[in-house]
Amino acid sequence: QAGPFCNGVGSRAVSELERFRNGKKRVMESLSTAHSSSGPGSSRMKEVMRVEGAARALLEEVCRALSLGELLRPSRLLTATASSPTPDLLLGMFEPTRPVAPLIRFAASEMLRYVLKTPDCPSGEEVQDFVNILRDATDAALRKMDVEPWVLSREERRRALADAGQLFREIGLEHLDKDLMLGTRSGIGEVVIAHPVQPLSAHVWLEGRVLQRLEVLTFTHPLLGLERLASSWWFTRLSAARFDRGDFNRAVREQEWSLLDRESLALDAPIVDVFIDDGHSDSLPPRQHRLLSALRHSFASAFVVVERGGNTAVFEEVVRGRRIEVYEHSTDVEYEVGWIGLGRVCAFDGPVHLRSPGMVFFPDDSGLAKTLKEDLAAGRSALPAAVRVEAMLSALLGERELPRPLAPAGSPREAKTLVTELLEALEEEGLAHEVGGGGELSFHRYQVDAAVSAWMQALHTYSKRAPITRGRNTNKKKRKKKRRSK
Repeated sequence: QAGPFCNGVGSRAVSELERFRNGKKRVMESLSTAHSSSGPGSSRMKEVMRVEGAARALLEEVCRALSLGELLRPSRLLTATASSPTPDLLLGMFEPTRPVAPLIRFAASEMLRYVLKTPDCPSGEEVQDFVNILRDATDAALRKMDVEPWVLSREERRRALADAGQLFREIGLEHLDKDLMLGTRSGIGEVVIAHPVQPLSAHVWLEGRVLQRLEVLTFTHPLLGLERLASSWWFTRLSAARFDRGDFNRAVREQEWSLLDRESLALDAPIVDVFIDDGHSDSLPPRQHRLLSALRHSFASAFVVVERGGNTAVFEEVVRGRRIEVYEHSTDVEYEVGWIGLGRVCAFDGPVHLRSPGMVFFPDDSGLAKTLKEDLAAGRSALPAAVRVEAMLSALLGERELPRPLAPAGSPREAKTLVTELLEALEEEGLAHEVGGGGELSFHRYQVDAAVSAWMQALHTYSKRAPITRGRNTNKKKRKKKRRSK
C-alpha cells in the first residue's frame, strides 16, 4: 500500500533528499530521549540532592519490591517501544503482588518529599516506618508466590534503579512540577537531580507513562499481544531504516499509532477507547487522566510553522489550512517560521494544543509543503494518517523502497510458533471462517486488518526458511600438512 505513495512524491521528494545527504538541509528531531540530561527542564537551575540515611534504606526496599516484576514480565515483550511498562504497573495485574503496587508508589513519593524537603515532607522516623511496611508487604507477596527472598545482584539492582528512576520522574512531573532523575555518583551513591518544569510541559512529558499504561492492557489478552507485535512490525516497515538504531522519537510515533489510532481486532476499537470506556483511566493521577482524554482525540499530520516565539507557536495543517496554537514544551528543540513539522498534536486547554515528543522538524526552502499537501490529500484512504505521515518522513530521509523488507520474527522457528498462536487466537475470537475444503483439508478466511494480514503472510513465508546450521563445513578439502625436509 505504500508503493503509490512513493511514486506520488516522485523525483521531487527524492531530489530534496539528496540535499539532506549533502548537508545542505538538516532534519531537526525533537528531544532524542526522555531520559537525556537536556530533558524538559534544562541543565539550568538544577538541584542535586543525596539519597542517604532513612531515604537510602527506603530506596533499597523500593528496588527490592520492584524486582518482583522480574518474575512477572511477559515472556514476549516489545523492546523497540519508547518505554516498556515498568514493574510498578505490572505488579497491579496479578493477585499476589497487587497490594504491593500502591505501596511502592506511596513509598517512592514520600521518599522524594523527604529528599527534596518539601513543606509536607515526612520525618526520618516516618520514612523508617515506610521501610518496614514495604518490606513486610514484599515478603508477604513472595510467600504467596512461594518464592524465597533473595539478595539483588548488581545487575538486578541496576535494573531496579532504572525502573525506580522512571517512577520518580512520573511523581515529579505529576505532583511536584519537577523533572526528576535518579543517578549514581562515584563516592557519593544515589542522588536525585531536580529541574523545575512548567505544568504544561509536565503534561507532555507524562505521555510516556500514559502510553506505558495502555501497553499493559495488551498483556491481558492473547490476541491483543499478537496484534501489538503485528502493528509495530507493520509501522516499522514504513519507517526509515536510520530509526532502527533505537530512535526515541520513532518509538513514540509507533506507540501513538498502535495504541491511540489503530482499531484492535480483539476489542473492535482503539486500545485507548477501551481503556477509558472500561474505567481503567478512573484511577489515573489527575494530569495523566487529563492528558489521556486529550490524546484520545489527537491526530497526526504535516504542519507548517507560521509563528514562533518562546513557548508558543502557530502551526498550519497542510491539508485543510487550519491554524492551531501550540505550546512548545522543550526549549532545546530549535525550529523556525517556515519549517515543517511531521507528527501528532492534541487539543488540550481551549485553543492551546500540545505537540507530541515524537514530532520531527525540518526546514522547507523549496515548496516541499505543497508536495506534502497534495500527497496527503490524494492518499487519505490508502494508509491511516499516522502511518502515511511516517512513510512521508521515510521518503524524505531517502528510503526508496517502502515497505522495507523486515523479518517478522527473530527466527523461522519463532515465526512458526507465532503463526500457530495467531491462528488459534483468531479462531477463538470468531475471526476465522471456513470457506471450503473437505475431510482433513479445510480453508479459512480470516477477518483481519492490513497490519495483521501482512504480518501473518510474512510469518508464514519466514517460517518456511531453512534454519541456519552452525558447524564445520564437511565439503572443504583437507589441507595436507607440509613436511619439513630433514
